[in-house]
Amino acid sequence: MRVIDRVISAVTGAGCEAVLVANDLVLFSELGLRIRPDLHPGRGPLCGVETALTWADEEGFDAAVIVGCDMPFLESGLLGDLIAHMARGRVVVPESRGPLGIEPLCALYGVSCLPAVEAQLATGNPSMGRLVDTLPSTVIPLEEVARHGPPEQLFFNLNRIDQLATAEEFLS
Repeated sequence: MRVIDRVISAVTGAGCEAVLVANDLVLFSELGLRIRPDLHPGRGPLCGVETALTWADEEGFDAAVIVGCDMPFLESGLLGDLIAHMARGRVVVPESRGPLGIEPLCALYGVSCLPAVEAQLATGNPSMGRLVDTLPSTVIPLEEVARHGPPEQLFFNLNRIDQLATAEEFLS
């Protein structure tokens, strides 16, 4: 199964519609998803968040679950937990053992975060961690995250060929 298929399965398994933010519309057209190009291509993940929140706002949604398409081991139950905590903060983000201590690219963002995202982009500092630091947030504790699997596996990014062996270990 392709990485993107695994991510789509986790998103739809949580009861969400999967919408892809990608600049190569032809490459992903076979997925049968609605695809939105970045509003400002080449400016990193924060721009993808801006695009997703703009789409959610246009569609009349209060929030969007935003996940990286390079996380093959996401679990729909974890994404469901993000949704369940929605009323408690404008951002709901899981705690992790990663460098930021949280996973801002596996989080729920209220559309009310859009002005802060735009302001962060305007500073020229596209840091996702900085954005989350500036917003009211609910952090799902690591113990709760771990109920869905080992956090280092749930949030594993598969971007390079040298990471493939680790992904295969997780599968075995």
